[in-house]
Amino acid sequence: MGLRRGATLRLMHRHGRILCALPADDCALALRTLALYCPQRVAGKIAVAAVGASLRLGAGRFALPECFSMNGGSGTLSECGFLIGSPAHVIKRAVAILPGASGCEVAKIAFGDDGRMALEKEAEMLRRLQGRATGAPILTGIDTRDGATVMKMPYDEGRPYHKTALNPILKLLMRWLTGTQQAFYDFRMEG
Repeated sequence: MGLRRGATLRLMHRHGRILCALPADDCALALRTLALYCPQRVAGKIAVAAVGASLRLGAGRFALPECFSMNGGSGTLSECGFLIGSPAHVIKRAVAILPGASGCEVAKIAFGDDGRMALEKEAEMLRRLQGRATGAPILTGIDTRDGATVMKMPYDEGRPYHKTALNPILKLLMRWLTGTQQAFYDFRMEG
């Protein structure tokens, strides 16, 4: 993928703060980024559905009129979308969708020493799971620079589970952590 010379990101707000930054010129990437946000409340679900519909119809500029633009030297910014973590959380973080060697990747980004340590622990757990659990997310890299740590994995097109499906998900995670082999494709929803 070539790098473009500028970036325009459409901004989605929640309670006066930026929640998502969606690429203005790439509908598919904007929709993938929007899919990272899974609100719990009905109003949030309606907002996400409305923004998604407007993007599919080519009317994203009407649903999200506020933009952030950079005219030069933006590198891969024009090929990324972002979900910004809660400012109330101790560890400042974000999730980005960006181009990777074999398609889109998800990059978890955390700031500061606490963020670095949290992502390093998560990366180590993923590395351990690779030898023990088929279907565990694949770690494609972790890097720290300028006070930020970035951990990358392939983007999964799956849909989020409804909260009533938590028990089977917890059983799957427990099987992974105890060394029981079970792939995602063998996993069946129960109840």
